[in-house]
Amino acid sequence: MIELVEQMDEAASARCADSTARVMGIYRRRLESLGDDEAPRTAAKKGELAETRLKMAALSAECVELLRLRSAQAINDETLNKLMQEVDLQETC
Repeated sequence: MIELVEQMDEAASARCADSTARVMGIYRRRLESLGDDEAPRTAAKKGELAETRLKMAALSAECVELLRLRSAQAINDETLNKLMQEVDLQETC
């Protein structure tokens, strides 16, 4: 793993650090939601709910935009179907 990081350019290293921070945040919230202390557990659950709502709103907006692009003939049916499948997969996560 260290060799991979050493071979990365600055942009790739920044993306890696960002991904690491996101994963750590996910697990930190998960641990807080499972803890014995009520306040952090409640805050973590509210945070997860807000994040889920934002994600669903973004996916809904993406679907609307994809349909608009298809109506404007900026993308074809095949492209629309592939992209909509990706959105569907993201919705299940």
